[in-house]
Amino acid sequence: MKNLIAVGLYLVSCCLMQVCFAQSAPARMAWYQPVDVPSNNISLSVIYDGEVSTLTGQQHSYYLTWEDTIGTKKGYSQQNRPYELHVVVRDRDTIVGRYTGRSYPSTTCYFVTNAKQVEVFFWLDINLWYEPPWTWKGEEHRAQEGPPLTTKEMLQEMSLVEKFWQRQEYAPIHIRMDRSPMNIVDGYDHHQVILHPNPDIVGLDYINKGAMYPDNMPHYGPMYEQVMSLSRYQLDMATGRIKKGQQWIRWKGIRKCCGMEFRIVDPHLLYTDQNGEQYSGKALIRHRKLDPGLFSTDQFQLLEDCLPY
Repeated sequence: MKNLIAVGLYLVSCCLMQVCFAQSAPARMAWYQPVDVPSNNISLSVIYDGEVSTLTGQQHSYYLTWEDTIGTKKGYSQQNRPYELHVVVRDRDTIVGRYTGRSYPSTTCYFVTNAKQVEVFFWLDINLWYEPPWTWKGEEHRAQEGPPLTTKEMLQEMSLVEKFWQRQEYAPIHIRMDRSPMNIVDGYDHHQVILHPNPDIVGLDYINKGAMYPDNMPHYGPMYEQVMSLSRYQLDMATGRIKKGQQWIRWKGIRKCCGMEFRIVDPHLLYTDQNGEQYSGKALIRHRKLDPGLFSTDQFQLLEDCLPY
Protein backbone atom coordinates (compact mmCIF):
# COMPACT_ATOMS: atom_id res chain seq x y z
CA MET A 1 0.00 0.00 0.00
CA LYS A 2 2.83 2.35 0.91
CA ASN A 3 4.49 1.58 -2.41
CA LEU A 4 1.31 2.47 -4.30
CA ILE A 5 1.01 5.75 -2.41
CA ALA A 6 4.66 6.56 -3.16
CA VAL A 7 4.20 5.82 -6.85
CA GLY A 8 1.07 7.97 -6.91
CA LEU A 9 2.83 10.90 -5.26
CA TYR A 10 5.73 10.55 -7.72
CA LEU A 11 3.39 10.65 -10.72
CA VAL A 12 1.56 13.69 -9.34
CA SER A 13 4.86 15.49 -8.74
CA CYS A 14 5.99 14.74 -12.33
CA CYS A 15 2.75 16.17 -13.73
CA LEU A 16 3.12 19.30 -11.61
CA MET A 17 6.71 19.73 -12.81
CA GLN A 18 5.60 19.39 -16.44
CA VAL A 19 2.82 21.94 -15.96
CA CYS A 20 5.18 24.39 -14.23
CA PHE A 21 7.76 23.95 -16.99
CA ALA A 22 5.11 24.53 -19.66
CA GLN A 23 3.81 27.63 -17.91
CA SER A 24 7.32 29.03 -17.42
CA ALA A 25 8.27 28.55 -21.09
CA PRO A 26 8.17 31.89 -22.93
CA ALA A 27 5.09 32.50 -25.05
CA ARG A 28 7.28 33.58 -27.98
CA MET A 29 10.93 33.06 -28.72
CA ALA A 30 12.88 34.99 -31.34
CA TRP A 31 16.59 35.08 -32.09
CA TYR A 32 19.14 35.30 -34.86
CA GLN A 33 22.59 33.84 -35.31
CA PRO A 34 25.26 33.60 -38.04
CA VAL A 35 24.47 31.03 -40.72
CA ASP A 36 26.65 27.95 -40.17
CA VAL A 37 28.96 27.60 -43.16
CA PRO A 38 32.07 25.37 -43.20
CA SER A 39 35.38 27.14 -43.85
CA ASN A 40 37.26 26.53 -47.09
CA ASN A 41 40.97 26.64 -47.91
CA ILE A 42 42.15 28.14 -51.20
CA SER A 43 45.44 29.18 -52.79
CA LEU A 44 45.04 32.77 -54.04
CA SER A 45 47.13 34.78 -56.50
CA VAL A 46 46.74 38.37 -57.76
CA ILE A 47 48.88 39.39 -60.74
CA TYR A 48 49.26 42.86 -62.27
CA ASP A 49 48.71 42.75 -66.05
CA GLY A 50 49.54 46.31 -67.16
CA GLU A 51 47.49 49.35 -68.14
CA VAL A 52 44.38 49.38 -70.32
CA SER A 53 42.35 52.19 -71.89
CA THR A 54 38.78 52.55 -70.61
CA LEU A 55 35.99 55.09 -70.98
CA THR A 56 37.25 56.78 -67.83
CA GLY A 57 40.92 56.81 -68.91
CA GLN A 58 43.95 54.62 -68.26
CA GLN A 59 43.48 51.98 -65.58
CA HIS A 60 45.47 49.11 -64.09
CA SER A 61 44.38 45.58 -64.93
CA TYR A 62 44.78 42.46 -62.79
CA TYR A 63 44.16 38.73 -62.81
CA LEU A 64 42.86 37.05 -59.67
CA THR A 65 43.25 33.27 -59.72
CA TRP A 66 42.62 30.60 -57.13
CA GLU A 67 43.02 26.89 -56.54
CA ASP A 68 40.55 24.97 -54.39
CA THR A 69 39.76 21.38 -53.47
CA ILE A 70 35.96 21.66 -53.50
CA GLY A 71 34.41 18.33 -54.41
CA THR A 72 37.69 16.41 -54.63
CA LYS A 73 36.87 14.21 -51.63
CA LYS A 74 33.75 13.04 -53.46
CA GLY A 75 35.69 12.36 -56.65
CA TYR A 76 34.60 15.37 -58.73
CA SER A 77 36.92 17.04 -61.21
CA GLN A 78 37.17 20.83 -61.45
CA GLN A 79 35.78 20.59 -64.98
CA ASN A 80 32.61 18.82 -63.85
CA ARG A 81 31.37 19.33 -60.29
CA PRO A 82 27.94 20.35 -58.98
CA TYR A 83 29.15 23.50 -57.23
CA GLU A 84 32.00 25.98 -57.50
CA LEU A 85 33.36 29.24 -56.13
CA HIS A 86 32.02 32.50 -57.51
CA VAL A 87 33.61 35.86 -56.79
CA VAL A 88 33.02 39.60 -57.06
CA VAL A 89 35.74 42.27 -56.69
CA ARG A 90 34.80 45.77 -55.52
CA ASP A 91 36.71 48.95 -54.90
CA ARG A 92 35.27 51.85 -52.94
CA ASP A 93 33.17 53.15 -55.83
CA THR A 94 32.10 50.28 -58.03
CA ILE A 95 32.24 46.61 -59.05
CA VAL A 96 35.53 46.10 -60.88
CA GLY A 97 35.33 42.39 -61.69
CA ARG A 98 33.30 39.26 -61.19
CA TYR A 99 33.05 35.56 -62.00
CA THR A 100 29.53 34.14 -61.58
CA GLY A 101 29.67 31.12 -63.85
CA ARG A 102 30.30 30.77 -67.56
CA SER A 103 29.80 28.18 -70.26
CA TYR A 104 32.92 26.50 -68.89
CA PRO A 105 34.24 26.29 -65.30
CA SER A 106 36.83 28.88 -64.33
CA THR A 107 39.00 29.81 -61.37
CA THR A 108 40.07 33.20 -62.75
CA CYS A 109 38.62 36.70 -62.45
CA TYR A 110 39.89 39.67 -64.49
CA PHE A 111 39.40 43.14 -63.02
CA VAL A 112 40.38 46.74 -63.73
CA THR A 113 40.85 49.51 -61.15
CA ASN A 114 43.09 52.37 -60.06
CA ALA A 115 42.09 51.93 -56.42
CA LYS A 116 44.68 51.34 -53.72
CA GLN A 117 42.61 48.58 -52.13
CA VAL A 118 39.87 46.15 -53.19
CA GLU A 119 37.49 43.80 -51.42
CA VAL A 120 37.13 40.25 -52.72
CA PHE A 121 33.93 38.35 -51.92
CA PHE A 122 33.79 34.59 -52.52
CA TRP A 123 30.72 32.40 -52.23
CA LEU A 124 29.89 28.79 -53.01
CA ASP A 125 27.22 28.43 -55.66
CA ILE A 126 25.67 25.99 -58.10
CA ASN A 127 27.67 25.12 -61.21
CA LEU A 128 24.92 25.55 -63.80
CA TRP A 129 26.90 23.58 -66.37
CA TYR A 130 27.42 20.53 -64.20
CA GLU A 131 26.59 17.31 -66.05
CA PRO A 132 25.50 14.55 -63.63
CA PRO A 133 26.99 11.13 -64.46
CA TRP A 134 23.56 9.60 -65.15
CA THR A 135 23.11 11.99 -68.10
CA TRP A 136 26.31 10.90 -69.85
CA LYS A 137 25.91 9.59 -73.36
CA GLY A 138 28.27 7.39 -75.30
CA GLU A 139 30.81 4.75 -74.28
CA GLU A 140 33.73 7.12 -74.89
CA HIS A 141 32.36 9.65 -72.39
CA ARG A 142 31.75 6.91 -69.81
CA ALA A 143 35.28 5.61 -70.23
CA GLN A 144 36.74 9.05 -69.57
CA GLU A 145 34.63 9.93 -66.53
CA GLY A 146 34.01 6.53 -64.92
CA PRO A 147 31.22 3.96 -64.68
CA PRO A 148 27.56 5.03 -64.48
CA LEU A 149 26.12 5.42 -60.99
CA THR A 150 23.69 3.04 -59.33
CA THR A 151 20.16 4.21 -58.52
CA LYS A 152 21.13 4.75 -54.87
CA GLU A 153 24.19 6.79 -55.87
CA MET A 154 22.04 8.82 -58.26
CA LEU A 155 19.63 9.74 -55.46
CA GLN A 156 22.54 10.70 -53.23
CA GLU A 157 23.92 12.81 -56.07
CA MET A 158 20.61 14.61 -56.54
CA SER A 159 20.33 15.49 -52.85
CA LEU A 160 23.87 16.82 -52.96
CA VAL A 161 22.98 19.16 -55.83
CA GLU A 162 19.82 20.31 -54.09
CA LYS A 163 21.78 21.01 -50.91
CA PHE A 164 23.77 23.76 -52.58
CA TRP A 165 20.83 25.70 -53.98
CA GLN A 166 21.24 27.80 -50.84
CA ARG A 167 24.62 29.34 -51.44
CA GLN A 168 27.28 29.81 -48.81
CA GLU A 169 28.98 33.19 -48.43
CA TYR A 170 32.44 33.89 -47.03
CA ALA A 171 33.85 36.93 -45.28
CA PRO A 172 35.50 39.51 -47.62
CA ILE A 173 39.24 39.56 -48.25
CA HIS A 174 40.87 43.02 -48.22
CA ILE A 175 43.78 43.31 -50.66
CA ARG A 176 46.11 46.29 -51.00
CA MET A 177 47.15 46.84 -54.59
CA ASP A 178 50.85 47.31 -53.82
CA ARG A 179 52.89 45.15 -56.16
CA SER A 180 56.38 43.70 -56.27
CA PRO A 181 58.88 44.07 -59.16
CA MET A 182 57.53 40.72 -60.37
CA ASN A 183 54.01 42.20 -60.51
CA ILE A 184 52.76 40.11 -57.58
CA VAL A 185 50.10 42.08 -55.69
CA ASP A 186 50.34 42.33 -51.88
CA GLY A 187 52.24 39.03 -51.62
CA TYR A 188 49.37 37.06 -53.14
CA ASP A 189 51.41 34.46 -55.04
CA HIS A 190 49.68 31.14 -54.29
CA HIS A 191 48.94 32.64 -50.89
CA GLN A 192 47.09 30.23 -48.61
CA VAL A 193 43.78 31.73 -47.53
CA ILE A 194 41.09 30.33 -45.26
CA LEU A 195 37.63 31.39 -46.38
CA HIS A 196 35.66 31.92 -43.18
CA PRO A 197 31.84 32.19 -43.09
CA ASN A 198 30.52 35.72 -43.44
CA PRO A 199 29.19 36.78 -39.99
CA ASP A 200 27.02 39.40 -41.71
CA ILE A 201 24.68 36.64 -42.99
CA VAL A 202 22.37 35.53 -40.20
CA GLY A 203 19.45 33.18 -39.79
CA LEU A 204 16.29 34.53 -38.14
CA ASP A 205 14.10 32.18 -36.12
CA TYR A 206 10.75 32.77 -34.46
CA ILE A 207 8.65 30.24 -32.53
CA ASN A 208 5.15 30.84 -31.16
CA LYS A 209 4.10 28.55 -28.31
CA GLY A 210 0.89 26.68 -29.15
CA ALA A 211 -1.70 24.85 -27.10
CA MET A 212 -0.86 22.23 -24.48
CA TYR A 213 -1.15 18.56 -25.32
CA PRO A 214 -3.38 16.43 -23.02
CA ASP A 215 -0.22 14.90 -21.50
CA ASN A 216 0.74 18.39 -20.22
CA MET A 217 3.95 18.46 -22.19
CA PRO A 218 4.84 21.86 -23.70
CA HIS A 219 4.16 22.16 -27.41
CA TYR A 220 5.43 24.86 -29.75
CA GLY A 221 3.32 26.17 -32.56
CA PRO A 222 4.20 27.99 -35.80
CA MET A 223 7.88 28.41 -36.64
CA TYR A 224 9.18 31.11 -38.99
CA GLU A 225 12.62 31.34 -40.57
CA GLN A 226 14.43 33.88 -42.72
CA VAL A 227 18.00 34.60 -43.83
CA MET A 228 19.15 38.23 -43.75
CA SER A 229 22.23 40.37 -44.14
CA LEU A 230 22.78 42.67 -41.20
CA SER A 231 24.68 45.37 -43.12
CA ARG A 232 23.25 45.30 -46.66
CA TYR A 233 20.51 47.68 -47.66
CA GLN A 234 17.22 45.88 -48.11
CA LEU A 235 14.10 47.13 -49.84
CA ASP A 236 10.55 46.33 -48.77
CA MET A 237 8.66 46.52 -52.07
CA ALA A 238 5.32 46.93 -50.25
CA THR A 239 6.32 50.29 -48.76
CA GLY A 240 9.42 51.26 -50.75
CA ARG A 241 11.43 51.75 -47.57
CA ILE A 242 15.17 50.99 -47.64
CA LYS A 243 17.06 50.06 -44.49
CA LYS A 244 19.97 47.91 -43.41
CA GLY A 245 19.05 44.45 -42.18
CA GLN A 246 20.00 45.33 -38.61
CA GLN A 247 17.73 48.39 -38.75
CA TRP A 248 14.81 46.31 -40.07
CA ILE A 249 15.22 43.86 -37.18
CA ARG A 250 15.26 46.65 -34.60
CA TRP A 251 12.26 48.40 -36.18
CA LYS A 252 9.98 45.51 -37.17
CA GLY A 253 11.22 42.71 -34.95
CA ILE A 254 12.23 39.21 -35.97
CA ARG A 255 8.67 37.84 -36.32
CA LYS A 256 7.64 40.44 -38.92
CA CYS A 257 11.00 40.29 -40.70
CA CYS A 258 10.53 36.54 -41.12
CA GLY A 259 7.33 37.20 -43.05
CA MET A 260 8.65 40.00 -45.28
CA GLU A 261 10.23 39.60 -48.71
CA PHE A 262 13.24 41.86 -48.92
CA ARG A 263 15.20 42.85 -52.03
CA ILE A 264 18.82 43.95 -51.95
CA VAL A 265 19.79 47.47 -53.07
CA ASP A 266 23.39 47.44 -54.33
CA PRO A 267 25.14 50.83 -54.00
CA HIS A 268 27.30 50.02 -57.03
CA LEU A 269 24.49 49.17 -59.48
CA LEU A 270 22.11 51.31 -61.55
CA TYR A 271 18.32 51.01 -61.39
CA THR A 272 15.86 52.26 -64.01
CA ASP A 273 12.29 53.45 -63.33
CA GLN A 274 9.36 53.11 -65.72
CA ASN A 275 10.10 56.54 -67.19
CA GLY A 276 13.58 55.45 -68.26
CA GLU A 277 15.35 57.51 -65.59
CA GLN A 278 18.39 55.85 -64.06
CA TYR A 279 19.34 56.04 -60.39
CA SER A 280 22.45 54.74 -58.70
CA GLY A 281 22.02 52.42 -55.75
CA LYS A 282 23.82 55.02 -53.63
CA ALA A 283 21.20 57.65 -54.54
CA LEU A 284 18.29 55.34 -53.65
CA ILE A 285 19.96 54.45 -50.35
CA ARG A 286 20.53 58.11 -49.59
CA HIS A 287 16.81 58.87 -50.09
CA ARG A 288 15.87 55.81 -47.97
CA LYS A 289 12.65 55.32 -49.90
CA LEU A 290 11.35 54.89 -53.45
CA ASP A 291 7.97 54.63 -55.14
CA PRO A 292 7.36 50.87 -55.61
CA GLY A 293 5.01 51.62 -58.50
CA LEU A 294 7.83 53.19 -60.53
CA PHE A 295 10.34 50.35 -60.31
CA SER A 296 10.24 46.75 -61.49
CA THR A 297 10.77 44.25 -58.67
CA ASP A 298 13.07 42.13 -60.86
CA GLN A 299 15.77 44.82 -60.78
CA PHE A 300 16.29 44.24 -57.07
CA GLN A 301 17.67 40.81 -56.31
CA LEU A 302 16.90 38.48 -53.45
CA LEU A 303 19.68 37.82 -50.96
CA GLU A 304 20.44 34.40 -52.46
CA ASP A 305 20.92 35.94 -55.92
CA CYS A 306 22.69 39.23 -55.14
CA LEU A 307 26.36 40.10 -55.47
CA PRO A 308 27.85 40.27 -51.95
CA TYR A 309 29.04 43.56 -50.51
